[in-house]
Amino acid sequence: MTDLETFQFPATGQAVRTFVKNGEPWFLGRDACDVLGVTNHRTSLALLDEDERGVHSVESPSGLQEMVVVNEPGLYSLILRSRKPQAKAFKRWITHDVLPAIRKTGRYEVASQFQIPQNYAEALQLAADQARQIETQAKQLAIAAPKAEYVDGFVNAREDASVLRLFAGQVGTTEPKLRDYLRNRKVIHRRTVDNRWSSSRGRMEPVYQWLPYADYRKWFVAKDQPEAPRLHNGQMRTTLYVTPLGKVEIRRLLMKHPIAVDAA
Repeated sequence: MTDLETFQFPATGQAVRTFVKNGEPWFLGRDACDVLGVTNHRTSLALLDEDERGVHSVESPSGLQEMVVVNEPGLYSLILRSRKPQAKAFKRWITHDVLPAIRKTGRYEVASQFQIPQNYAEALQLAADQARQIETQAKQLAIAAPKAEYVDGFVNAREDASVLRLFAGQVGTTEPKLRDYLRNRKVIHRRTVDNRWSSSRGRMEPVYQWLPYADYRKWFVAKDQPEAPRLHNGQMRTTLYVTPLGKVEIRRLLMKHPIAVDAA
């Protein structure tokens, strides 16, 4: 078990517990989810890649508990899922305050910079060790940062979204199968907004509106269908599109839990 260092997110006063393992900062997954308003902790943390999460023993009133922890790339993945307005402020706080504070305390494997070499050979060795540590940290940040920076700077969730039918083809399935898959996994749900006569079936058929569950709102965006028949109340119909973040997360979900193949 490693000692935890607790930081308080200024915007909300919520605690975020951290520790350093093998020179890499880790964060308690539940703390990050609470700050970001991610209510379904287990599902959101389970969707992270294996190299983005781990398990750590944490002291609690009832004794030691195994809790899910996330590294920097995993934390940025959680930030991208959050629909809370403070998500961007949280990311800035982590990168500008928390990580520099960890490094300053020497708990980010930079304590050796305060050692005083006793001779020329020790000085050379110390310089070489510090260079390797700086290189390792730079590589970690290079891997983690693009996720946050790319989405902040270049991705427009509405303009870059794809209709479900197109995205289904991109992941090797059909729209009905993908819709049923997401519905069964409680990612999206439907509600009846109208009824229309079906000439082919000779009966009234419901008109559905598809909606994401709260934890997955950033995965989708609803777009108006100006050319489609209006609903009985004159309201314009909408179609659910998959955002860039949704494409990444749904593909990741499909890799972990593939759509079952129909029996021949």
